[in-house]
Amino acid sequence: MGVETSQQIEFIPAVFKVIEHQRVQYACKSCQENVAIAPKPPQPIEKGLPGPGLCSYVVLSKFGDHLPLYREEDLFSRIGWLIRRSTICDWLYELGMLVQPLVMRMKHLVLQSSVIHTDDTKIKMLDIGICREAQFWLYQGDWLHPYVVFDFTLDRTLGK
Repeated sequence: MGVETSQQIEFIPAVFKVIEHQRVQYACKSCQENVAIAPKPPQPIEKGLPGPGLCSYVVLSKFGDHLPLYREEDLFSRIGWLIRRSTICDWLYELGMLVQPLVMRMKHLVLQSSVIHTDDTKIKMLDIGICREAQFWLYQGDWLHPYVVFDFTLDRTLGK
């Protein structure tokens, strides 16, 4: 007579996978010297454990979903991996340094705009022993330079 179909949405939680990179070592058969080994594949964080997928997840969770690092730590521990928030914070710093040339290029292009839309927001910044006032800046370029860049300065002087 026919088939009746129904659908159901199911959630399959994220999983961690350990990816093992094997590199063959070569040496002279007779003397066992002149050892050669292929370089490791490029990694987002040099000598770090996170792969590109984990790095993008951490960045998106922190800055896209506004998830505090202690919650990311809790999420990872529920999946079965204890990754301390201090480690995640170190990863975010390294990834920030990795994209710094791209951000500087975008800022350079925005500053070439005929019209720059900008705004600043005062924030409290914890300094050694005191709380100071600092500024976050938003720059948006024109249609020829369609970039949005955030900047940080300690006062109302525009960042260089």
